Amino acid sequence: MKTGLSTIAVTALWMLAAGAAFAQQKQIFALVPKSMNNPFYDQARDGCKNAEADSKGAFECMYVGPSEHGGGDEQVQIVQDLIARKVDGIAVAPANAAAMAVALQAAKNAGIPVLTWDS
Repeated sequence: MKTGLSTIAVTALWMLAAGAAFAQQKQIFALVPKSMNNPFYDQARDGCKNAEADSKGAFECMYVGPSEHGGGDEQVQIVQDLIARKVDGIAVAPANAAAMAVALQAAKNAGIPVLTWDS
């Protein structure tokens, strides 16, 4: 499972990095776990940060999420903030899939690629 999360993060980041080769500015990829205090997501964070380092500045890995696992409201707000910031990609482990669906549709409508994952 640990390898799977790292693989997801690295794959998503490399897809963005490939596109960044044609862009003039750094691409920003956001990884949004269910909560920041769950060590389960540390592997995804580490994979994301390692891929960021390997990209030699082509993209930035943002690891941001709610401090505690909850009903999903804080996580939805985080994704909405990322959309407003116009990040280049979002990967999220939804705490509440129904609540997150609207936010992810908004990201899609804004042209932001999204990826979801969960255990």
